[in-house]
Amino acid sequence: MLTAMPTNTSFNDTDADVLAMLHDRVVDYCTRALPRTRLRETRQRQPPFELVKWREMAKLGWLGLVVPEAEDGLGLGAAAVAAVCRELGRVVAGEPMAESAIACGALLGGCDAAGDELRALLSGATIFTCPLQIRAWREEVRLVARRDGTGYLLDGVLDDLPLAPDADRWLLPARLAGEVALFVVRAESAGLSSDPRPLADGSRDAQVSFSAVHCTAKDCLAEGHELERAVRRALALSGIAASAYLIGLCEALLDMTLDYLRTRRQFGRALGSFQALQHRLVDMYLHSRLSNAALATAVLACDGEGHADLALASARARYRACATATMVVREAIQLHGAIGYTEQCDVSLYVQRALVMTARYGGARAEINALPALALGQFGNDAQAAIPAALPNDYVPPLGDWNGVEDRVFRSTVRQWIEVNYPAELRHVPDQLRWTEIREWHRRLIARGWAAPAWPAEYGGMGLAPNKMLIFIEELERWGVARAPDQGIVMIGPILIEYGTAEQRARYLRAALTGEQIWCQGYSEPNAGSDLASLTTSAVLDGDEFVVNGQKTWTTHGLDATHMYCLVRTDPTVKPQAGISFLLIDLDQPGVTVRPIVNLGGHVDFCEVFLDNVRVPRANLVGPLNQGWTIAKSLLGHERLFVGSPKLCQHALHQLRELAQARGLVRDPIFMDALARITLDVLDLEALYGEYASIVKQGGSPGADVAILKIWSTETYVRLSEMILEAAGQAGAVRGKRDFGGARIDVLSHFYNARPAPIYAGSNEIQRNIIAKQVLGLPS
Repeated sequence: MLTAMPTNTSFNDTDADVLAMLHDRVVDYCTRALPRTRLRETRQRQPPFELVKWREMAKLGWLGLVVPEAEDGLGLGAAAVAAVCRELGRVVAGEPMAESAIACGALLGGCDAAGDELRALLSGATIFTCPLQIRAWREEVRLVARRDGTGYLLDGVLDDLPLAPDADRWLLPARLAGEVALFVVRAESAGLSSDPRPLADGSRDAQVSFSAVHCTAKDCLAEGHELERAVRRALALSGIAASAYLIGLCEALLDMTLDYLRTRRQFGRALGSFQALQHRLVDMYLHSRLSNAALATAVLACDGEGHADLALASARARYRACATATMVVREAIQLHGAIGYTEQCDVSLYVQRALVMTARYGGARAEINALPALALGQFGNDAQAAIPAALPNDYVPPLGDWNGVEDRVFRSTVRQWIEVNYPAELRHVPDQLRWTEIREWHRRLIARGWAAPAWPAEYGGMGLAPNKMLIFIEELERWGVARAPDQGIVMIGPILIEYGTAEQRARYLRAALTGEQIWCQGYSEPNAGSDLASLTTSAVLDGDEFVVNGQKTWTTHGLDATHMYCLVRTDPTVKPQAGISFLLIDLDQPGVTVRPIVNLGGHVDFCEVFLDNVRVPRANLVGPLNQGWTIAKSLLGHERLFVGSPKLCQHALHQLRELAQARGLVRDPIFMDALARITLDVLDLEALYGEYASIVKQGGSPGADVAILKIWSTETYVRLSEMILEAAGQAGAVRGKRDFGGARIDVLSHFYNARPAPIYAGSNEIQRNIIAKQVLGLPS
């Protein structure tokens, strides 16, 4: 259902080949050797997994994925860990790859004195375990070590040591003379007592008591900075492994649920044909994709190719994977109906394993509590990464080819020029600007040659390749640049360049570029919004002219527009999409009436346009007659990408944090928990956007699944807007900007602007319908 490995991870060709080969071998082994039919039997045993399979994995090299090559491991890093553990999750394998091989392998691999233990782990003959939560290595170290001759004695009690009853050796932190040290303890050591605790999937943790347990000098493996580095990497890799496992589990459970709903029938129909159930399945898919995006960020951070903070990135991946697993498990049971609640249904195997893998890492809340600075944005990320010096503000590349400029230099150059030239008073304006308010900025863009970044140079544009175009847009959004009435540039220009005649390009492109002509879109109608193909505005050919009658609504920039590009019905006898044509209409003529629509905030963002016997030359037909639907669809994928941009949510989150600081809400643990969660929602939106942006940068077009980006972006913005109102208290109903501790914030503007966000560019309900049918393959 989903991609097999994080999709925005960058590797060189050799690494990519190694990972692809590893992935194929893992899929083959899991399919052949680890059928889920074995699980009901194995979970009745102790240990509740197959030691034979564990040793086979050792021979395949998987137990040494993160062990350095110098120690006979593979030394492949987080990307390989994610590839292997994801497939193990799909078959709900009970073998403790994340908890034992990855956590303990990385821990031992970071200790110079651990050679003997590493060899024991790599052989597969010895099972290791260790605590999996950071607090057990820092503020909650429960063991105390004291010197005893040439060795040590350990005392204390450990709660919930993972796999303790079934592990042969335990890697444990203990306080030694005020410092934390790492000890290896053998399960058969004298002075140990264990209270096993059976878990949902048949595995066992234990409370373990230590009473003068003897360790040799060699059993103290590391302390100080060496141990801190090893623990940090081990827990990050183990968290990535567990996250990948849970993602694979969720994907397989989604596939199982999809298969069930495609075949199970009620009321004479397949259950998967009911819209209410389809939308729940789409949300399962959406959250799985978010988890995948967070995992990709963690992989980049761990393997040293990203700027994100490792602790934050790993915690984000665990948080999202745990939250997604909880949601997917709940929905899978519900959508299977009564059978989903039974042990005999295979859903139970996934449910029980998800409960254990989530709990062992502390669940979603543990990740939030582990990162107190998260909610206030006190962490490093890609947006804060240093970029190189900008080129001079008047720089023009040889032959005007901006695509020859290195990406990071291009970004810094665009950023510097925007910051110098964009009017400060127009940054992050809450309302749509009229042409008279934004015209001077447009003139500056024209003078710089940047008004039409995507147009070919021959038409007055910059000719930017997709990767450069994305950078350009991201920098405009980052600085809060208001959008001018630019439909002539971003919509009609590309359409005419691709589909228009030479005469149309000569007549309209230059005028659109300079602002002489302002364009608006004539798509939606009172009874044709998300169901655009049902439009009824007619165009009847009369000699060399079309006579147009109908009404268009929700027309952005309608008050300023001089022209409209319009979808009209030219053949009512064929199926809806086949009888639509694309016309260019001059609005300054008899029969055109424009009426403003006042929104909730008291502003005019839209208009309705009435067309009564409006005559349009046949020469204004773009493309062939009755082929307008194809033309209109050509830009929808990119539109949904940019509607899904995280910049609006980032700005709202910034203002929410300012409010929290100003009103003392940072001392409210309930509010801070909610702030941390919405922060993670925005961060994962950034990661998901990055996946689709990568497709565009490489010259591709997003598929139907890009709709999940629009859904998550707009619904996150809605939640943020409501949190801003709540954070503002009594000021939450005040119109206009108000001072909050030096920050002037219009709290209502986000609320008003968020209301139409899930509606425009195709309502989120329609987007879920599209994903259900085109991505998940559910029946109509």
